[in-house]
Amino acid sequence: MPPQHRFGFADPSGLWVDVVEQVEPEPGYWNKYMQGAGDGQDTVPSRTSEPA
Repeated sequence: MPPQHRFGFADPSGLWVDVVEQVEPEPGYWNKYMQGAGDGQDTVPSRTSEPA
């Protein structure tokens, strides 16, 4: 999940209000998720692949 600021509260009628703000990630945040990207060894099979 991308970095975010988040909080919630209940309004007087009892409705839960969830507030989410997307924020810029720290430099290098996505590096751990990009490991192996583009090396031809995808971990998720494509939708067009035949069943094994």
